[in-house]
Amino acid sequence: MNSMFRLQCEMMSELLRYPKSEFMLVLSQLLEIVRDQKEPFESLSRFHDDVSLMSTSELQELYTRTFDLSPVCSPALSVHLFGVESFKRSHLMVGLIDTYAQAGFEYRGEAADHMATLFGFLPFASPMEREEIVGFIVRPALGKMANLLGSKLNPYTHLLCAASAITLKTPAVELHNA
Repeated sequence: MNSMFRLQCEMMSELLRYPKSEFMLVLSQLLEIVRDQKEPFESLSRFHDDVSLMSTSELQELYTRTFDLSPVCSPALSVHLFGVESFKRSHLMVGLIDTYAQAGFEYRGEAADHMATLFGFLPFASPMEREEIVGFIVRPALGKMANLLGSKLNPYTHLLCAASAITLKTPAVELHNA
């Protein structure tokens, strides 16, 4: 596993969770790490510019308004793929939980299809699992979410675009496209 990819996924997972006091530090560190990757760097820079003057409580309020109180932008990626009440969503959740268990991945606090959970899992996934998760779940759902938030000029649009761009550099995708 590419250790740089793992670090990027771990940091992005933290940024996609409810903000804590170290949020801006993690954001600055990730910005430095992706400095040579045009697409994630530009999106992450825009996000940084939009939120850099916010306090932790203001960031938490923005996160809550964006992901917890707005049903059109749930952080549960399967909702954007299948809707809230769907057999396919339940099937995906069960599949993700089984996949996490087989890989020995323990997730905390969030649902199996939460955007932060999936980013936390990507470094633990086999190349085939990673390619499927990125291609069928992460990128399509993040794209829909970014479109929804972009129409509302929400700063998280840029973070979701950066997250999606980081998945373009997954070791499995790089090998596949080589």
